[in-house]
Amino acid sequence: MDRQGQGAYIPQELLKELSKVSNRLLIGIPCERVEGERRLALTPEAVDMLTDRGHRVLVEAGAGLGINYSDNHYSEAGAEIVATPAEVYQADIILKILPPLAAEVMMMKPRTTLFSTVQFNTFSHEAFELMMAKRITAVAYELLADDKQRCPVLNVISEIEGTASITIASELLSNTQGGKGILLGGIPGVSPTEVVVIGAGNAGTVATRAAMALGASVKVFDDDINKLRTIQQVLGQGLFTSTFHPNVLQNAFRSADVVIGAMRYINTRHRYIIAEDMIRIMKRGALVIDLRINQGGLFRDDLLPLSFRSGCFRTVRRVALLPAEHQQPCGAYHFDGSEQYLRPDAFPVGRHRCGAGDDQERPGVQERSLHVLREAR
Repeated sequence: MDRQGQGAYIPQELLKELSKVSNRLLIGIPCERVEGERRLALTPEAVDMLTDRGHRVLVEAGAGLGINYSDNHYSEAGAEIVATPAEVYQADIILKILPPLAAEVMMMKPRTTLFSTVQFNTFSHEAFELMMAKRITAVAYELLADDKQRCPVLNVISEIEGTASITIASELLSNTQGGKGILLGGIPGVSPTEVVVIGAGNAGTVATRAAMALGASVKVFDDDINKLRTIQQVLGQGLFTSTFHPNVLQNAFRSADVVIGAMRYINTRHRYIIAEDMIRIMKRGALVIDLRINQGGLFRDDLLPLSFRSGCFRTVRRVALLPAEHQQPCGAYHFDGSEQYLRPDAFPVGRHRCGAGDDQERPGVQERSLHVLREAR
């Protein structure tokens, strides 16, 4: 404020940058139509950031119910609520979580820009062909990188997966879920739960930290000695780490109560698959959690149950499904006495995953990507 005379003030106007109409983007956020998927691409807070910058955001009615956001939350953030998916898919930019189904691609306009995960092993071939025919530009969340070549969205998701895996393991080991009835952790006078983590990346590091905090005995395996050195420096020299020595790995599986598969298979040359024999030597009631089921999985294909994801159906062999009372959305099943947990994509913390992804990292990364795409047109 400017001072005019002694003790007198008058308001001073401030110039605010106005978005140019030509730079406005029409962004659509549809419902996910794959059974069990509750996540949504953006929370109302992230939508508010986009609308404040002059963009139009279309949200399909009821899209946010899976993460406990009503249509009113999105409308108050500046979004326009539309009744049908066809209206949403007429937007220039589509923000999704899962790769599109063929029916969804057919509703898109030519030259639409799509943001979603890729998941090549589950991507519908028909949808891929339709996208090529319509010349749709696809941008993968897990491949988005910042100026320092880091993948912020993928890192955030991996950290949440690592923490959630320990929470889920603790739940499934309890009597209430038909487990062994043991506590994930350790108390004085009782042998601690043994956890094996395959992969020393972000997800593996966070899972190891959470398990150690509960008092569990943790062993970490990876083929990258630098990752093993880093995780040991971060979590302490007392942490057991090893490369993939067959005898050492077999001994670890034989005594493990929980095995967590956290190897990252994105942009990697080598792929490691845990053989069926390794699962057979595990204790009865032991738990296996595969965090990489959407990247092809860490375990043999013949261990996978029928998936509810489009384009990814495999035959069950020598696998007995859990009784009806234990058939949660988690996708758990028994294999020779060991319980497998292979829930695709979403752990039951959909809102947390959406919030962590878009409130901190995703808006900035997406805005840079949208700016590049806009300038290219």
